[in-house]
Amino acid sequence: MYYLIIDTCVWIELGREYIEIREKISDLVDRGKVILIVPQVIVEEWNKHKRTKIIESKKAFIRGIVKSARTMAQYLPAEDAAELTRMLDQFQEQKTEIEDAASAEVRAIDSLFDHPSTIRLPVTEKAKSQAVDLALAKRAPFQNKNSMADALIVLCAADHIVKDNLADCVFVSSNTKDFALDSDVHPDLKDLFEQCGMQYSANIASTINKIEKDLVSQEVVEEIDRRAQLAAMWEAYAERREELARLMSTISELRQSPALMEVSRQREELARLMSTIGELRQSPALMELSRLREELAPLMSTISELRQSPALMEVSRQREELARLMSTISELRQSPALMEVSRLREELARLMSTISESIHLPTLMEAAERRKKVAVLEESRPNYVASATSNRFHLPSCRYAQRVLPENRVSLASREEAIIQGYSACEVCKP
Repeated sequence: MYYLIIDTCVWIELGREYIEIREKISDLVDRGKVILIVPQVIVEEWNKHKRTKIIESKKAFIRGIVKSARTMAQYLPAEDAAELTRMLDQFQEQKTEIEDAASAEVRAIDSLFDHPSTIRLPVTEKAKSQAVDLALAKRAPFQNKNSMADALIVLCAADHIVKDNLADCVFVSSNTKDFALDSDVHPDLKDLFEQCGMQYSANIASTINKIEKDLVSQEVVEEIDRRAQLAAMWEAYAERREELARLMSTISELRQSPALMEVSRQREELARLMSTIGELRQSPALMELSRLREELAPLMSTISELRQSPALMEVSRQREELARLMSTISELRQSPALMEVSRLREELARLMSTISESIHLPTLMEAAERRKKVAVLEESRPNYVASATSNRFHLPSCRYAQRVLPENRVSLASREEAIIQGYSACEVCKP
Protein backbone atom coordinates (compact mmCIF):
# COMPACT_ATOMS: atom_id res chain seq x y z
CA MET A 1 0.00 0.00 0.00
CA TYR A 2 1.18 3.51 -0.90
CA TYR A 3 0.46 6.85 0.69
CA LEU A 4 0.18 9.71 -1.80
CA ILE A 5 0.42 13.41 -0.97
CA ILE A 6 -0.69 15.07 -4.23
CA ASP A 7 -0.01 18.81 -4.56
CA THR A 8 -2.81 21.22 -5.56
CA CYS A 9 -1.24 21.94 -8.96
CA VAL A 10 -1.41 18.21 -9.82
CA TRP A 11 -5.09 17.92 -8.79
CA ILE A 12 -5.87 20.87 -11.11
CA GLU A 13 -3.98 19.19 -13.98
CA LEU A 14 -5.89 15.93 -13.37
CA GLY A 15 -9.25 17.69 -13.39
CA ARG A 16 -8.46 19.71 -16.50
CA GLU A 17 -6.29 17.44 -18.67
CA TYR A 18 -5.86 13.90 -17.36
CA ILE A 19 -9.28 12.54 -16.41
CA GLU A 20 -8.08 9.00 -17.15
CA ILE A 21 -5.31 9.24 -14.53
CA ARG A 22 -7.77 10.62 -11.98
CA GLU A 23 -10.01 7.61 -12.65
CA LYS A 24 -7.02 5.28 -12.07
CA ILE A 25 -6.33 7.00 -8.74
CA SER A 26 -9.97 6.63 -7.73
CA ASP A 27 -9.80 2.92 -8.59
CA LEU A 28 -6.59 2.43 -6.59
CA VAL A 29 -8.13 4.24 -3.60
CA ASP A 30 -11.29 2.12 -3.79
CA ARG A 31 -9.19 -1.07 -3.96
CA GLY A 32 -7.13 0.01 -0.93
CA LYS A 33 -3.82 0.16 -2.82
CA VAL A 34 -3.52 3.89 -2.26
CA ILE A 35 -4.37 6.08 0.70
CA LEU A 36 -4.46 9.83 0.11
CA ILE A 37 -2.92 12.18 2.65
CA VAL A 38 -4.51 15.60 2.17
CA PRO A 39 -3.22 18.50 4.30
CA GLN A 40 -5.81 21.20 5.02
CA VAL A 41 -3.75 23.70 2.97
CA ILE A 42 -4.37 21.62 -0.19
CA VAL A 43 -8.13 21.50 0.52
CA GLU A 44 -8.25 25.30 0.89
CA GLU A 45 -6.22 25.89 -2.29
CA TRP A 46 -8.37 23.41 -4.21
CA ASN A 47 -11.63 25.04 -3.13
CA LYS A 48 -10.21 28.44 -4.07
CA HIS A 49 -9.07 27.52 -7.59
CA LYS A 50 -11.16 24.53 -8.75
CA ARG A 51 -13.87 26.59 -10.46
CA THR A 52 -11.66 29.13 -12.20
CA LYS A 53 -8.88 26.69 -13.13
CA ILE A 54 -11.13 23.84 -14.36
CA ILE A 55 -14.74 24.84 -15.10
CA GLU A 56 -14.21 28.46 -16.18
CA SER A 57 -10.99 27.53 -17.97
CA LYS A 58 -12.84 24.87 -19.96
CA LYS A 59 -15.54 27.40 -20.92
CA ALA A 60 -12.91 29.92 -22.02
CA PHE A 61 -11.19 27.21 -24.04
CA ILE A 62 -14.44 26.38 -25.85
CA ARG A 63 -15.17 30.04 -26.57
CA GLY A 64 -11.68 30.47 -28.00
CA ILE A 65 -12.07 27.48 -30.33
CA VAL A 66 -15.45 28.69 -31.58
CA LYS A 67 -14.19 32.22 -32.17
CA SER A 68 -11.09 31.04 -34.05
CA ALA A 69 -13.17 28.66 -36.19
CA ARG A 70 -15.69 31.36 -37.14
CA THR A 71 -12.84 33.70 -38.09
CA MET A 72 -11.29 30.99 -40.23
CA ALA A 73 -14.65 30.36 -41.95
CA GLN A 74 -14.53 33.87 -43.41
CA TYR A 75 -11.52 32.90 -45.52
CA LEU A 76 -12.87 29.53 -46.77
CA PRO A 77 -14.86 28.84 -49.93
CA ALA A 78 -18.61 29.08 -49.40
CA GLU A 79 -19.15 25.31 -49.37
CA ASP A 80 -16.36 24.67 -46.84
CA ALA A 81 -17.46 27.61 -44.70
CA ALA A 82 -21.00 26.22 -44.57
CA GLU A 83 -19.68 22.79 -43.49
CA LEU A 84 -17.53 24.35 -40.78
CA THR A 85 -20.48 26.40 -39.54
CA ARG A 86 -22.60 23.25 -39.34
CA MET A 87 -19.88 21.53 -37.28
CA LEU A 88 -19.64 24.53 -34.97
CA ASP A 89 -23.39 24.41 -34.39
CA GLN A 90 -23.10 20.74 -33.41
CA PHE A 91 -20.20 21.61 -31.14
CA GLN A 92 -22.26 24.36 -29.51
CA GLU A 93 -24.97 21.79 -28.77
CA GLN A 94 -22.37 19.68 -26.95
CA LYS A 95 -20.90 22.66 -25.06
CA THR A 96 -23.20 22.11 -22.10
CA GLU A 97 -22.19 18.47 -21.93
CA ILE A 98 -18.50 19.45 -21.92
CA GLU A 99 -19.07 21.98 -19.13
CA ASP A 100 -21.07 19.40 -17.16
CA ALA A 101 -18.21 16.93 -17.59
CA ALA A 102 -15.80 19.49 -16.12
CA SER A 103 -18.11 20.03 -13.15
CA ALA A 104 -18.41 16.27 -12.69
CA GLU A 105 -14.61 15.96 -12.63
CA VAL A 106 -14.42 18.60 -9.89
CA ARG A 107 -16.99 16.65 -7.87
CA ALA A 108 -15.02 13.43 -8.39
CA ILE A 109 -11.88 15.02 -6.90
CA ASP A 110 -13.98 16.41 -4.03
CA SER A 111 -15.18 12.87 -3.34
CA LEU A 112 -11.59 11.65 -3.20
CA PHE A 113 -10.83 14.28 -0.55
CA ASP A 114 -13.86 13.00 1.41
CA HIS A 115 -13.13 9.29 0.86
CA PRO A 116 -13.30 7.26 4.12
CA SER A 117 -9.65 6.17 3.77
CA THR A 118 -8.32 9.70 3.03
CA ILE A 119 -6.23 11.17 5.85
CA ARG A 120 -7.00 14.91 6.33
CA LEU A 121 -4.23 16.79 8.14
CA PRO A 122 -4.79 20.08 9.99
CA VAL A 123 -2.05 22.72 10.12
CA THR A 124 -0.07 22.24 13.33
CA GLU A 125 1.83 24.86 15.34
CA LYS A 126 4.97 22.78 14.90
CA ALA A 127 4.61 22.96 11.11
CA LYS A 128 4.05 26.74 11.26
CA SER A 129 7.19 27.20 13.38
CA GLN A 130 9.28 25.06 11.02
CA ALA A 131 7.93 26.98 8.02
CA VAL A 132 8.95 30.28 9.61
CA ASP A 133 12.47 28.90 10.17
CA LEU A 134 12.72 27.92 6.49
CA ALA A 135 11.47 31.35 5.42
CA LEU A 136 14.00 33.18 7.60
CA ALA A 137 16.80 31.01 6.25
CA LYS A 138 15.49 31.53 2.68
CA ARG A 139 15.61 27.81 2.07
CA ALA A 140 13.35 25.89 -0.31
CA PRO A 141 10.51 26.39 -0.97
CA PHE A 142 11.11 30.07 0.00
CA GLN A 143 13.82 30.81 -2.56
CA ASN A 144 11.67 32.46 -5.23
CA LYS A 145 8.50 33.71 -3.52
CA ASN A 146 6.43 33.63 -0.33
CA SER A 147 5.74 29.87 -0.33
CA MET A 148 4.22 29.44 3.14
CA ALA A 149 1.44 27.18 1.79
CA ASP A 150 3.93 24.93 -0.06
CA ALA A 151 6.08 24.64 3.06
CA LEU A 152 3.11 23.76 5.30
CA ILE A 153 2.05 20.97 2.90
CA VAL A 154 5.36 19.04 3.12
CA LEU A 155 5.94 19.84 6.81
CA CYS A 156 2.46 18.66 7.90
CA ALA A 157 2.82 15.50 5.78
CA ALA A 158 6.33 14.74 7.09
CA ASP A 159 5.22 15.23 10.71
CA HIS A 160 2.29 12.83 10.26
CA ILE A 161 4.42 10.20 8.50
CA VAL A 162 6.94 10.19 11.37
CA LYS A 163 4.23 10.16 14.06
CA ASP A 164 2.33 7.18 12.52
CA ASN A 165 5.52 5.47 11.24
CA LEU A 166 4.19 5.22 7.68
CA ALA A 167 6.13 3.71 4.75
CA ASP A 168 5.97 4.02 0.95
CA CYS A 169 4.93 7.67 1.07
CA VAL A 170 5.27 9.76 -2.12
CA PHE A 171 4.86 13.51 -2.45
CA VAL A 172 3.78 14.33 -6.02
CA SER A 173 4.17 17.91 -7.30
CA SER A 174 4.82 19.37 -10.73
CA ASN A 175 6.05 22.53 -8.97
CA THR A 176 9.70 21.65 -9.59
CA LYS A 177 10.79 25.27 -9.14
CA ASP A 178 10.09 25.20 -5.39
CA PHE A 179 10.47 21.52 -4.51
CA ALA A 180 13.06 20.07 -6.89
CA LEU A 181 16.48 20.55 -8.44
CA ASP A 182 17.70 18.49 -11.41
CA SER A 183 14.70 16.08 -11.25
CA ASP A 184 15.34 15.28 -7.58
CA VAL A 185 14.08 16.76 -4.35
CA HIS A 186 15.67 20.12 -3.54
CA PRO A 187 18.85 19.87 -1.38
CA ASP A 188 17.24 22.17 1.22
CA LEU A 189 14.43 19.60 1.69
CA LYS A 190 16.47 16.42 1.24
CA ASP A 191 17.12 15.88 4.97
CA LEU A 192 13.41 16.36 5.77
CA PHE A 193 12.34 13.81 3.13
CA GLU A 194 15.01 11.26 4.17
CA GLN A 195 14.18 11.53 7.90
CA CYS A 196 10.52 10.68 7.33
CA GLY A 197 11.13 8.29 4.41
CA MET A 198 9.04 10.38 1.99
CA GLN A 199 9.84 10.18 -1.74
CA TYR A 200 9.43 12.92 -4.32
CA SER A 201 7.94 12.64 -7.82
CA ALA A 202 7.13 15.28 -10.43
CA ASN A 203 5.15 12.89 -12.68
CA ILE A 204 1.86 11.49 -11.36
CA ALA A 205 1.63 8.99 -14.25
CA SER A 206 5.02 7.38 -13.51
CA THR A 207 4.08 7.24 -9.81
CA ILE A 208 0.84 5.36 -10.62
CA ASN A 209 2.78 2.92 -12.80
CA LYS A 210 5.19 2.31 -9.89
CA ILE A 211 2.21 1.34 -7.71
CA GLU A 212 0.69 -0.88 -10.42
CA LYS A 213 2.69 -1.64 -13.55
CA ASP A 214 1.56 -0.21 -16.89
CA LEU A 215 -1.63 1.22 -15.44
CA VAL A 216 -0.98 4.42 -17.45
CA SER A 217 0.38 4.34 -21.00
CA GLN A 218 3.99 5.30 -21.61
CA GLU A 219 2.83 7.98 -24.06
CA VAL A 220 0.98 9.77 -21.27
CA VAL A 221 4.03 9.50 -18.98
CA GLU A 222 6.24 11.07 -21.65
CA GLU A 223 3.64 13.72 -22.44
CA ILE A 224 3.57 14.83 -18.79
CA ASP A 225 7.39 15.00 -18.76
CA ARG A 226 7.37 17.12 -21.93
CA ARG A 227 4.75 19.44 -20.53
CA ALA A 228 6.75 19.82 -17.33
CA GLN A 229 9.85 20.74 -19.34
CA LEU A 230 7.90 23.23 -21.44
CA ALA A 231 6.37 24.73 -18.29
CA ALA A 232 9.81 25.11 -16.74
CA MET A 233 11.14 26.74 -19.90
CA TRP A 234 8.15 29.08 -20.08
CA GLU A 235 8.53 30.01 -16.42
CA ALA A 236 12.24 30.73 -16.92
CA TYR A 237 11.36 32.83 -19.99
CA ALA A 238 8.69 34.71 -17.99
CA GLU A 239 11.20 35.41 -15.21
CA ARG A 240 13.76 36.70 -17.70
CA ARG A 241 11.08 38.84 -19.33
CA GLU A 242 10.17 40.32 -15.94
CA GLU A 243 13.84 40.96 -15.20
CA LEU A 244 14.21 42.59 -18.61
CA ALA A 245 11.14 44.74 -17.96
CA ARG A 246 12.58 45.86 -14.64
CA LEU A 247 15.92 46.55 -16.29
CA MET A 248 14.28 48.58 -19.06
CA SER A 249 12.31 50.52 -16.45
CA THR A 250 15.53 51.25 -14.55
CA ILE A 251 17.25 52.34 -17.77
CA SER A 252 14.28 54.60 -18.59
CA GLU A 253 14.50 56.20 -15.14
CA LEU A 254 18.24 56.67 -15.51
CA ARG A 255 17.76 58.33 -18.88
CA GLN A 256 15.51 60.90 -17.22
CA SER A 257 17.90 61.50 -14.31
CA PRO A 258 19.50 64.97 -14.16
CA ALA A 259 23.00 63.45 -13.93
CA LEU A 260 22.59 61.40 -17.13
CA MET A 261 20.98 64.30 -18.95
CA GLU A 262 23.96 66.46 -17.95
CA VAL A 263 26.34 63.76 -19.21
CA SER A 264 24.41 63.66 -22.49
CA ARG A 265 24.60 67.44 -22.80
CA GLN A 266 28.33 67.43 -22.11
CA ARG A 267 28.79 64.63 -24.66
CA GLU A 268 27.04 66.75 -27.30
CA GLU A 269 29.23 69.74 -26.41
CA LEU A 270 32.31 67.54 -26.61
CA ALA A 271 31.21 66.28 -30.03
CA ARG A 272 30.82 69.86 -31.25
CA LEU A 273 34.21 70.76 -29.80
CA MET A 274 35.88 67.79 -31.49
CA SER A 275 34.22 68.80 -34.76
CA THR A 276 35.56 72.34 -34.35
CA ILE A 277 39.04 70.99 -33.58
CA GLY A 278 38.85 68.83 -36.71
CA GLU A 279 37.99 71.88 -38.78
CA LEU A 280 40.80 73.91 -37.19
CA ARG A 281 43.33 71.19 -37.97
CA GLN A 282 42.51 71.65 -41.63
CA SER A 283 42.71 75.47 -41.52
CA PRO A 284 45.60 77.14 -43.44
CA ALA A 285 46.73 79.07 -40.33
CA LEU A 286 47.09 75.90 -38.25
CA MET A 287 48.86 74.09 -41.07
CA GLU A 288 51.29 77.04 -41.32
CA LEU A 289 51.78 76.91 -37.55
CA SER A 290 52.53 73.18 -37.80
CA ARG A 291 55.10 73.89 -40.51
CA LEU A 292 56.74 76.60 -38.39
CA ARG A 293 56.81 74.24 -35.42
CA GLU A 294 58.67 71.66 -37.50
CA GLU A 295 61.19 74.32 -38.57
CA LEU A 296 61.52 75.54 -34.98
CA ALA A 297 62.23 72.03 -33.64
CA PRO A 298 65.90 71.95 -34.79
CA LEU A 299 66.43 75.46 -33.38
CA MET A 300 65.01 74.41 -30.00
CA SER A 301 67.31 71.41 -30.06
CA THR A 302 70.29 73.70 -30.69
CA ILE A 303 69.22 76.00 -27.83
CA SER A 304 68.93 73.00 -25.53
CA GLU A 305 72.47 71.95 -26.45
CA LEU A 306 73.75 75.50 -25.86
CA ARG A 307 72.17 75.51 -22.41
CA GLN A 308 74.30 72.53 -21.54
CA SER A 309 77.52 74.14 -22.90
CA PRO A 310 80.29 75.01 -20.34
CA ALA A 311 80.39 78.69 -21.44
CA LEU A 312 76.66 79.20 -20.80
CA MET A 313 76.86 77.37 -17.50
CA GLU A 314 79.76 79.69 -16.48
CA VAL A 315 77.65 82.75 -17.42
CA SER A 316 74.80 81.34 -15.31
CA ARG A 317 77.17 80.85 -12.38
CA GLN A 318 78.48 84.40 -12.68
CA ARG A 319 74.93 85.72 -12.85
CA GLU A 320 74.13 83.95 -9.59
CA GLU A 321 77.25 85.44 -7.97
CA LEU A 322 76.26 88.91 -9.22
CA ALA A 323 72.78 88.42 -7.76
CA ARG A 324 74.30 87.58 -4.40
CA LEU A 325 76.56 90.65 -4.63
CA MET A 326 73.60 92.92 -5.42
CA SER A 327 71.76 91.46 -2.47
CA THR A 328 74.75 92.28 -0.21
CA ILE A 329 74.85 95.87 -1.53
CA SER A 330 71.11 96.20 -0.87
CA GLU A 331 71.63 95.04 2.70
CA LEU A 332 74.50 97.54 3.15
CA ARG A 333 72.26 100.36 1.96
CA GLN A 334 69.90 99.51 4.76
CA SER A 335 72.74 99.49 7.35
CA PRO A 336 72.48 102.08 10.22
CA ALA A 337 75.85 103.69 9.30
CA LEU A 338 74.79 104.37 5.71
CA MET A 339 71.40 105.68 6.87
CA GLU A 340 73.23 108.03 9.29
CA VAL A 341 75.39 109.33 6.41
CA SER A 342 72.22 109.98 4.43
CA ARG A 343 70.70 111.88 7.32
CA LEU A 344 73.85 114.02 7.72
CA ARG A 345 73.82 114.72 4.00
CA GLU A 346 70.26 116.00 4.23
CA GLU A 347 71.15 118.23 7.19
CA LEU A 348 74.17 119.54 5.30
CA ALA A 349 71.95 120.31 2.33
CA ARG A 350 69.62 122.31 4.54
CA LEU A 351 72.63 124.14 6.08
CA MET A 352 74.03 124.96 2.66
CA SER A 353 70.65 126.28 1.66
CA THR A 354 70.62 128.56 4.69
CA ILE A 355 74.15 129.78 3.95
CA SER A 356 73.27 130.44 0.30
CA GLU A 357 70.45 132.72 1.38
CA SER A 358 72.83 134.77 3.52
CA ILE A 359 75.70 135.09 0.97
CA HIS A 360 75.71 137.29 -2.11
CA LEU A 361 74.79 135.31 -5.20
CA PRO A 362 77.89 136.04 -7.29
CA THR A 363 80.13 135.23 -4.41
CA LEU A 364 78.15 132.07 -3.77
CA MET A 365 78.39 131.07 -7.39
CA GLU A 366 82.16 131.54 -7.34
CA ALA A 367 82.43 129.47 -4.19
CA ALA A 368 80.30 126.79 -5.73
CA GLU A 369 82.50 126.75 -8.82
CA ARG A 370 85.58 126.34 -6.65
CA ARG A 371 83.94 123.52 -4.74
CA LYS A 372 83.18 121.74 -7.97
CA LYS A 373 86.80 121.97 -9.04
CA VAL A 374 87.93 120.68 -5.66
CA ALA A 375 85.43 117.86 -5.90
CA VAL A 376 86.73 116.91 -9.32
CA LEU A 377 90.21 116.84 -7.95
CA GLU A 378 89.07 114.81 -4.99
CA GLU A 379 87.27 112.36 -7.24
CA SER A 380 90.32 111.91 -9.40
CA ARG A 381 92.34 111.03 -6.33
CA PRO A 382 91.40 107.65 -4.80
CA ASN A 383 90.54 107.42 -1.13
CA TYR A 384 92.20 103.99 -0.80
CA VAL A 385 94.75 102.02 -2.76
CA ALA A 386 95.23 98.26 -3.14
CA SER A 387 97.33 95.87 -5.22
CA ALA A 388 95.97 93.24 -7.59
CA THR A 389 98.58 90.86 -6.14
CA SER A 390 97.79 91.53 -2.47
CA ASN A 391 94.74 91.31 -0.19
CA ARG A 392 95.46 94.58 1.77
CA PHE A 393 94.17 98.11 1.07
CA HIS A 394 95.99 101.31 2.22
CA LEU A 395 95.71 105.05 2.54
CA PRO A 396 97.31 106.81 -0.48
CA SER A 397 99.99 108.22 1.88
CA CYS A 398 100.99 104.77 3.18
CA ARG A 399 104.52 103.68 2.30
CA TYR A 400 103.18 100.33 1.13
CA ALA A 401 100.70 102.08 -1.18
CA GLN A 402 103.57 104.00 -2.80
CA ARG A 403 105.41 100.71 -3.53
CA VAL A 404 102.49 99.30 -5.66
CA LEU A 405 103.42 99.14 -9.35
CA PRO A 406 101.18 101.18 -11.68
CA GLU A 407 99.99 98.11 -13.59
CA ASN A 408 98.90 96.42 -10.31
CA ARG A 409 97.38 99.54 -8.71
CA VAL A 410 93.67 99.27 -7.74
CA SER A 411 91.77 102.46 -6.72
CA LEU A 412 89.01 102.11 -4.16
CA ALA A 413 86.39 104.81 -3.49
CA SER A 414 85.41 103.69 -0.01
CA ARG A 415 86.25 101.33 2.79
CA GLU A 416 83.00 99.39 2.09
CA GLU A 417 83.99 98.82 -1.53
CA ALA A 418 87.40 97.50 -0.40
CA ILE A 419 85.81 95.06 2.03
CA ILE A 420 83.22 93.92 -0.57
CA GLN A 421 86.05 93.18 -3.04
CA GLY A 422 87.73 90.98 -0.42
CA TYR A 423 90.49 93.32 0.83
CA SER A 424 91.43 93.76 4.51
CA ALA A 425 92.83 96.94 6.15
CA CYS A 426 96.57 97.57 6.28
CA GLU A 427 97.94 97.21 9.83
CA VAL A 428 100.40 100.04 9.31
CA CYS A 429 98.26 102.94 8.00
CA LYS A 430 95.06 101.47 9.42
CA PRO A 431 92.66 102.98 6.87
